[in-house]
Amino acid sequence: MTKLYAYTTDTYAKKNWIKIGQTTLDDIETRVQQQDGTSNPEALFTLQTWDNLPAHVTDIKVHRELESMGVKPTRI
Repeated sequence: MTKLYAYTTDTYAKKNWIKIGQTTLDDIETRVQQQDGTSNPEALFTLQTWDNLPAHVTDIKVHRELESMGVKPTRI
């Protein structure tokens, strides 16, 4: 089953920037914390998690759907 998550930081939240990702780990919070590196002084906080999704629901498809709705990626 697919597990998706969305997280941000205080600064990124002010810009309406969020990270959407996918994991196979049992604990989604573990995956989010793995992305909390020393290069970012701000803590990451999880906005939403979705688990037990069908396999065809992926972060790539979510990103594509957001782009089709006019949401621009911060990086390409």
